[in-house]
Amino acid sequence: MSRKIFAHVFFALLVLFSGCGNKGPKYKIRKKRDKVAYIIDESAINFAPLVENALNDTFYDPIPDAVFDVDGFTPEQFQLDAGYPFVFILTAPQLTSYAFFKIAFGDKGPGIYSKENAFSEGDFVIGVCAPGPELLEAFMKKYSTQVKRMLYNAYMKHLKKLVYFAGKNDWMKKEIAKKYGISLDVPAGWTYIKLKDTIMKFDDIFGITKHYPERFMFFYHRPDIRYFDEDLLIKIRDSIASLYYGGDKVVKSSVKTDSLQFLGKYNALVLTGAWQDPKEYVGGPFRTIAFISDRGFYMIDMGLYAPEKRRKVQYLLRMQIFASSMRFLSE
Repeated sequence: MSRKIFAHVFFALLVLFSGCGNKGPKYKIRKKRDKVAYIIDESAINFAPLVENALNDTFYDPIPDAVFDVDGFTPEQFQLDAGYPFVFILTAPQLTSYAFFKIAFGDKGPGIYSKENAFSEGDFVIGVCAPGPELLEAFMKKYSTQVKRMLYNAYMKHLKKLVYFAGKNDWMKKEIAKKYGISLDVPAGWTYIKLKDTIMKFDDIFGITKHYPERFMFFYHRPDIRYFDEDLLIKIRDSIASLYYGGDKVVKSSVKTDSLQFLGKYNALVLTGAWQDPKEYVGGPFRTIAFISDRGFYMIDMGLYAPEKRRKVQYLLRMQIFASSMRFLSE
């Protein structure tokens, strides 16, 4: 029996037995939560870079730090029991990979689909199905942005569980609400950072920190600022950091600028990159989110010092989840 014939027989049996009495996945997640597998036929392997670009995002702090570890498989290589938390399938009904698509989603028409608990308990599977192999590239390009967003949202949903795994700091939430007029779901383990200079008004800013690894955030409000750009944001951030953290500054060559619909309503500017303190010879990644509300200018700065950690981006994303719990009490 040739390899091609064997593969078709194998996947026909795979689909048949996977659908018989299947009340849910019988496997459990065995890979780390930043692992993504994609399934692509050997005939479409030249589209692999396009797929990987859609699945991943890279931050620079200043060393490249990808959000996910991405592994590619042909249908013959991929195993249902591999236990990947995230799986992506690019396929068409005529291709061998469609067997896995059918297990997850059934016989669907062309389009993009997603499902939880498809192959393993707790997994998240995305499938892009084209009408035919000749349209794989076009469909991948069409849904590329949507794939990235769906995967990112699923990952952030997982990280939120980690953020609040140990519970919430209710007393700090009440104190912040009373002093600053915002509601903030503070995770357990965070505490205040004391300002190193009294020039700034206490009512305008507060900072918090958590150890192991070292994480730090500050929330800053200026009612008189009604416009800002990247340069002004960096100046504000660095001037506060010189008082708050002792002298660290943004490494401008590392900065990546993005936009974000923060809290579902504010058009926020997001800066991600590296900070350094030349006096102490230390540094690490940072992320700053800034926006204008009816109350004026708000900036949330998030930083990390963890030289022992190879991958750091997930800690910034965890802090962003925490920051995204912010609500104005007067609204």
